[in-house]
Amino acid sequence: MRLVLTVLATCAALPAAAEEAPFCGGISLVGSWVGGASETSDLTGADQLVDLAARVPIAGHAVHLFSLSEPGTVRADIRAVPDGDPYAAIYDETGNEVASDDDSGGDLGARIVADLPAGTYCLASRSYETSILDVSVLLGPADLFEYGDLLPPTRVVAPETGGCGADDVALFSETPVDAATLETPIAMTAPAAAQPALQFALAQEDLAMTITAVSETGDPLIRLRGPSGEILEENDDFDGLNARIDLRDPPGLGVYCVEVEDLDDGGTPITVTLGAFDPVAERLRRLARMDFAPGPDDPVQPEHLGELQTELVATAPSSQDAIWFTMDLPQGGLMVLEAVATDADPELRIFDRAGREVAHGDDSFGSFDSFVAYRAAPGRYTIGVRARGDDPSGEIRLLAERFVPAQ
Repeated sequence: MRLVLTVLATCAALPAAAEEAPFCGGISLVGSWVGGASETSDLTGADQLVDLAARVPIAGHAVHLFSLSEPGTVRADIRAVPDGDPYAAIYDETGNEVASDDDSGGDLGARIVADLPAGTYCLASRSYETSILDVSVLLGPADLFEYGDLLPPTRVVAPETGGCGADDVALFSETPVDAATLETPIAMTAPAAAQPALQFALAQEDLAMTITAVSETGDPLIRLRGPSGEILEENDDFDGLNARIDLRDPPGLGVYCVEVEDLDDGGTPITVTLGAFDPVAERLRRLARMDFAPGPDDPVQPEHLGELQTELVATAPSSQDAIWFTMDLPQGGLMVLEAVATDADPELRIFDRAGREVAHGDDSFGSFDSFVAYRAAPGRYTIGVRARGDDPSGEIRLLAERFVPAQ
């Protein structure tokens, strides 16, 4: 068990360690040295973690100061007590934000793992809540942490780095990557202006990889260049505004470089992750998006609704992942399907027995509901329904009707 140094600091009642002065370029006039004073707050070579308790005021932040006498990797875990949604950022002594995070620590907790040069820094804890938030902050050299069930660490490059081909380009890894390296995805976070490229050397042939770029408010674009500088792939808006490249068949060993752009020009952090391509997870992800209908060997199996003689009705939870149904048409006719919801934006797709998509419906007749009319032959059809957009709620009702020509 590791020893932990505990310090209490609140913004409502300041302890003796708190000082009033412009800190980190003026981001705050009030802050507390994590060790009680500047000379005892150097994290370089520390053998204990610092455990801080802080109170974040409404529309404010709790600031803790620390220093590094040598470059090092620092980690901070910020969790609400007993619950809430904290946000954290690290600023250098001039007031530049060099690292930030929200929700990477699990259970809405924030986690930062940053490679920092020597200097003085401010760790600012903020809140998305509309009331005062109590937080716990665990801070220290990254190698003192035992990650346990936490998500893979997000590594943040603090200083600005160069683009592809530059001597100071940021590196995903100091050593060439192989399958073992990518068992835990490598994630790095910074604005595109500060980190326009990320480089890695491939040490294993035929290693399929996935590269993603995610930002809460930005619009990331990523471009992958091969060992000869050629553009292999480029992607924008793969999932919402986020980008993704699946490199299933890399051209060979050598140095690869990922160029990162923010089309929103907002200067917001973008998390770029390099990991092993998982074909099973990729198929499930595409099934969830209704790119194709599930097959007999897929873990996702449709609910069979029976024969569509005249009318069938089913309900499904409003989910961004597809819910699947099958139905049989004993005779041909006009098949009409509607997906209706009050608190979601439903989308539906119809696939025939050969797995071909034959109809798609979304936002019909000026509403968010979906309507499809398809002249169908007899046979079994698979219907996928899902909710588009963020945070869907309620249920989606599926109505299927069959019409035949009048005799």
